[in-house]
Amino acid sequence: MHPARWVLVYSAEQPDLRNRTPRALDVALRVGIPFLVSVACGWVAIRLMGQARFALVPMAIAMLLTALLSPAVSWMRRRLHVPAYLAGALALVGTMGVLIAVIGHAGSALLADGGSITAMAQDVLHSTAAWLRGGPLHVQDGQLPQAVDKAQAWLATNSSNIASTVMTFGGSLSELSAMALLGLVSAFFFLGDGKRIWRSILWLVPPRSRNRQFEASRRSWHALELYARTAVVVAVIDAVCIGLGALLLDVPFPLPLAMLVFVSAFIPFVGAIASGAVAVVLALFTGGPTTALLMAVVVLAVQQLEGNVLQPLLMGRAVSLHPYAVIVGVSLSGYLFGLVGALLAVPAMAGGMAWLRYLNDTDPFPQLEAEPDPAEEAGSGAHPAHP
Repeated sequence: MHPARWVLVYSAEQPDLRNRTPRALDVALRVGIPFLVSVACGWVAIRLMGQARFALVPMAIAMLLTALLSPAVSWMRRRLHVPAYLAGALALVGTMGVLIAVIGHAGSALLADGGSITAMAQDVLHSTAAWLRGGPLHVQDGQLPQAVDKAQAWLATNSSNIASTVMTFGGSLSELSAMALLGLVSAFFFLGDGKRIWRSILWLVPPRSRNRQFEASRRSWHALELYARTAVVVAVIDAVCIGLGALLLDVPFPLPLAMLVFVSAFIPFVGAIASGAVAVVLALFTGGPTTALLMAVVVLAVQQLEGNVLQPLLMGRAVSLHPYAVIVGVSLSGYLFGLVGALLAVPAMAGGMAWLRYLNDTDPFPQLEAEPDPAEEAGSGAHPAHP
């Protein structure tokens, strides 16, 4: 037989292996391999972000700060004809001045009432010891001094470990200071010329999809702006209401308590519970069960106002996410990246969802007018104005 004819006959007689592969195995291979590749890529991305958190976290916080202050910068540029970088510097300096003034006032109040804090702590210890003696545990009088002696011995034995922990905390403070400085510098440049910086990054995108990605990023940024503004409004309302409640109930330190409520309001679900628990415990230690019960009523009323009125009314346009998705996102981000991850989870999810919705031909913000192609505008040498 001719070799070519033999090859044709041999090829025709080979069985079709696809017909002999079980359908379940074929589906598993088609679905499982891309899934495993996606999981591996996600794991590598998370590890890389963890290694680069020193730069990524300040940039993420700078983006939130830019989204919050960009309306003030735009107003100064449009109304007062202030240059972009000068307007950004004024906005940052004003914001930092307000924060330093509030934190300084709260810190001075805590230092001034340090004696009362010590007295309250001693009262709590005495009441706890009395409860241990007369309560269901029936702790004997000699056991409490023994416990104190053991605690002192433990402190003496582990003093070196405590010192190393303090040194580590000092190193963390220096690292946080460097990250804060990097965040402020990033926010300064983002406020001064953020759109040009982003358009220069878009040159990495293929030209055919560059304009579509740019419009998607505009929707994502608009969602981030809405979230930043509404989150601040909700946090201020929560802090003012709980601070006034503490002031009316004669609970000490209403301003530091209001600051704690303001910061924790940016962490969905968990932050409100934690700050509310601190307020109730402080009221219990200083005013007794009745004051604690009234403080709990105030906290629950504020949380109901936030959950049923403020969140749907103000956050509905900015964050169209299911509550379960928010819980999972905050939990996962907090587990992977700590407190900063929990703070940045919701804005990241809101911006990413707006981006994906636009790419799927569902414009979340149709009122935004299309802008010129960034490639054409960059080629013409035009200087884009900051949004």
